[in-house]
Parts: sequence; structure tokens; C-alpha cells
Amino acid sequence: MREALDRSAADLQSADQHLLDSELQEAGADQLPRVRQHLRDGLAAAEQALNRLSASLELPRLLLLADQEEVRRNAIARTRAVLHGREAIDRQLDGVMEGWRLSRLPRIDRDILRLAVVDLREFATPAAVACNEAVELANRYSDEQGRRMINGVLRRFTTAAAKGQVPAPQPISGS
Repeated sequence: MREALDRSAADLQSADQHLLDSELQEAGADQLPRVRQHLRDGLAAAEQALNRLSASLELPRLLLLADQEEVRRNAIARTRAVLHGREAIDRQLDGVMEGWRLSRLPRIDRDILRLAVVDLREFATPAAVACNEAVELANRYSDEQGRRMINGVLRRFTTAAAKGQVPAPQPISGS
């Protein structure tokens, strides 16, 4: 949680700097596109900061407030599955990514992909449901580029898995 808050603070500082840079630009017509880009960059950084902050605060709140024991158990089971199988999951995702490495993606996008893989492989969630849930999370917590990346990676992952080209992770003990 502390890491997410620190990152959110850094993103907000970046957004503030972009806004300040845009205010310091000359007001000439030839500078207008550059000022607009600074404003867009600042707004995007602020949106990412708020999304990251929201994500870091929402899961613990959900777990504390959930009246349904089953919801709590499923959330914890998925979290444990990701934590215990992260290296294998990351290798599987890297295997289907084209021209990218999972480590280059923003953390929220990596975590959404990891959760989707856990849902697909260990909880036998139908591919359409797992992918839809991942895209919904991306709609809420990521940006447009992240949504497209998540959708594409999961499409390649499910296709490769259907062809038996993605090795199954080792079963998780104690979950």
C-alpha cells in the first residue's frame, strides 16, 4: 500500500510539473499545440495517480467490508495464487507477448494480467468471463493503451492455451 501511495504522489507531482510547464509557455499560436500536449500529459499523469491510489485503497476496503465470507475467501485465494505462482505466470505471459516484456508494463496492467491468468488456469473461469473481467478492471484502473495491451495479450494467451502451447503452472499447495 505504501508503494502505491508513493507512486501516486510521484504521479501527482509529475502532473503538477506538466501543468506548470504549460503555464510557463509563451502564449503564441505556434506554442498552442505544445501547451495542449503538456496539459494532456498532466491530466493523464493525474488520472493514473488517482487510479493507482483508488486501487491501493479499494481491495483492503472490499475485504474488510465484505459481508460474504465466500467473496472474501475467493479474493484471498486469487491473491495467494498470484503471489505463489507469479514467476510461472510471468513466464507464461512473456511467452505470448509480442515485442514486449511483462516487466515493461505498468504494475496495474501486470497485476490485471496475472489475475486473469490465475482465473483461467487455476479457477477454471471461462475465457470470455476472465477476459471481460480483466478488461473491466483495465477500464477502471488503466489507460487506453493498457486496455488494448491487456485485451491483446489475453487473446493471445487464451489462443495459445487452447492449442496447448502455454504450459500449465504447478498446482498451488495450501490454497
